Amino acid sequence: MRIIYRYLLGEIVSASFAAIAVLTSLIMFGDAFKRIAQVVADNDIPFWMVLKMIVLLSPQAMTITIPWGLLVGTLLVFGRMSHNREILIIRSAGIGLVPLIAPVVLFSLFMCAVSFYNNAIIAPKCMAKFKEMIFEIGRSNPTLLIKAQEPVDKFSGYTIYVDEKVGNTIKGVYIWKTNPATKIPLSSIRAERGDLNADLQNMKLTITLFNAYEQVRAAADPADLSRINSGLRAGQLPLNIELNKDFDINRIGISIGVMTAEQIVNHIFASGERKFNFTPLFTELQKRVSFSVACFTFMFLAIPLAITTGRTETSIGFVISVAIMVLYYLMIIYAMSLKEKPNAYPDLIIWIPNILFQSLGFWLIWRSNKHPA
Repeated sequence: MRIIYRYLLGEIVSASFAAIAVLTSLIMFGDAFKRIAQVVADNDIPFWMVLKMIVLLSPQAMTITIPWGLLVGTLLVFGRMSHNREILIIRSAGIGLVPLIAPVVLFSLFMCAVSFYNNAIIAPKCMAKFKEMIFEIGRSNPTLLIKAQEPVDKFSGYTIYVDEKVGNTIKGVYIWKTNPATKIPLSSIRAERGDLNADLQNMKLTITLFNAYEQVRAAADPADLSRINSGLRAGQLPLNIELNKDFDINRIGISIGVMTAEQIVNHIFASGERKFNFTPLFTELQKRVSFSVACFTFMFLAIPLAITTGRTETSIGFVISVAIMVLYYLMIIYAMSLKEKPNAYPDLIIWIPNILFQSLGFWLIWRSNKHPA
């Protein structure tokens, strides 16, 4: 049995880690490119800093790729063993399916612990560091925050949209002055083009608008579009935006996504004595635990599926894994969409995928053990 266990574990570990590495690289290529491309394009950033950003984003990607990699690796190994009749030979020697898969199940439980450590501590800390890096780059060049064809509301009291941006020149400019509390527009300014200039010493961003005209809403009822009046018109209009409040680095820690599990638990208990909706916090905590348990769930489901299909093709195993992942994360996304609704019990709904897939895995293993191929 030791030889069989050593062989089986060696195959599972190597296949799973290879799948995790490949899947993480694929996700990182898309995610890192999306997050970092604009920063690199608008700034003279050293290559080592780009690499550091990529490394900091890796743990976040691994919250998904660790269980997914185990799923792919298990499907490939047991699918090949079933196709080559290795499992049938082992079982004909009097070794049952349950004793055969015992070390694999223990390995999945170990990976649950690894995944939880990543999800609860490493990933949120790395994401906080990544946001701090972006924050520091933005503070050194606030013009970076304005992107073409993307509404920007990161400046307190303003929402900005531009059609084109080349360097510090913007074209097709739309600026809404808003109520900082309600985000309701109070007036709007349109301009053919504008120049961006950051005054870091005084923490101001100056947007010099050309051929600008303003529309002002009624102070009593800004939402009443029938009471919009024409405002000033100018061939050149400088607009100064204060940045002190917008670049307070302490605001980064407010986001639930960058809180460690310990910080979330402390926040829940600290809020317990006052009227506070802690469902989003509790749901986020449950999501991280659920993603960790998914390592066991996926591996337990993959074993009987691979034995039943008995296919050696990598493409078949990958397609099956994608189908399982899509179903799993669709249910997770649905639960997270309800995180602001305590009466919907999203913190319990988030466990439904694990319960369903584990139940299916138990049934398939029972059937395979009772009726071997």
